[in-house]
Amino acid sequence: MPQSWPRNDLHLQINRSILTNMRPETLLIVIAAAVMIAMTFLVIRMGILSAVIRNMLSQQAKLIEDKHREMIKDSNEGLTRQGDRLSEMLTKTSDQLRVVVEGRLDQISGRVTERLDEASKKPMTLSSV
Repeated sequence: MPQSWPRNDLHLQINRSILTNMRPETLLIVIAAAVMIAMTFLVIRMGILSAVIRNMLSQQAKLIEDKHREMIKDSNEGLTRQGDRLSEMLTKTSDQLRVVVEGRLDQISGRVTERLDEASKKPMTLSSV
């Protein structure tokens, strides 16, 4: 371990001497290059993330569309069944109403016939007309 210290110390001295002997323009160029590399990396990363997000959004849109289509199918089937039930109820109700109306019309027809028979048996006078 003691042998590595002088070596590390030497590296540290070399690095310090490079930084202190470097001209400001060179240092700015190195910093600018590092910033450009970092920016390039970030732009590429942003492009990749953007593509991933677009892909996820399209998958989500497809999933929502499929769910919406299933909901519409379910609603359509439910409405069809309800329409069938209403149609059956309407048929039953109209049949019951028809039976009741026919019975009532038969009663009225019978009374009218009775009255006409009674009226035809009575002698006609001017006061009854």
